[in-house]
Amino acid sequence: MRSNHQVETLPPRPDHGRRVFLRCFRGRGFSLIELLVVISLAAVLLTLGVIAGNAMRDRAEAGLERSVLIGLSGAVDEYATRVGRPPDHTDLSVPGLAVSSDDAQDSTIGLFLSKAHQLGEDASVWKMITSATRDGLVIGDGTDVTTWSYVDMWGGKLRYARRVSHTDAFAADDYLPAHPAPFFASAGPDGAFGDYQQVLLQEAGQPHDADAARATQDNLYSFDIE
Repeated sequence: MRSNHQVETLPPRPDHGRRVFLRCFRGRGFSLIELLVVISLAAVLLTLGVIAGNAMRDRAEAGLERSVLIGLSGAVDEYATRVGRPPDHTDLSVPGLAVSSDDAQDSTIGLFLSKAHQLGEDASVWKMITSATRDGLVIGDGTDVTTWSYVDMWGGKLRYARRVSHTDAFAADDYLPAHPAPFFASAGPDGAFGDYQQVLLQEAGQPHDADAARATQDNLYSFDIE
């Protein structure tokens, strides 16, 4: 006589699969080679992440500095409209400061800032400068151009030039690219402007200073920003 009693089947326990997995690998650890492979892969991924993060940070900082250069370009155009001509970066009449020295080149931005400040802090030129330069602006003392400056995102001073020609008698600005109009320049993350003359020699296939040419690669120029 058949029984109507049915045996109830219990559902598997939630941790059943985990216990089976552990039983399969019970007593077996990672070998030294496997551990080294895992550590090596983790190190590679970490290195790639750091490189990608640094690249993103550099692009962001360069973007902010480009906005400063654009703002300063507008300010020098406004200055030229008000005064009739932009400041001349070769006009550094500072006692004991040779115009070809590094101090003089660093003071070209100070020359522009001091000239602009002479128009008054309420003038549109100075307002454009302060709105563009944010924290990097260093307020100087009167007409002493060595006390005025603007420090870029990487701690270097901007340079200013009314124009640069590699064929005129003034050679102290030949480390910058030739350009017929006023512009501002940042040395970029490496903090070194290098020498654009070495770039021209390199392009011509002539002997050149490779380090000085390479240092120009991350420079930022206001005329080169769309």
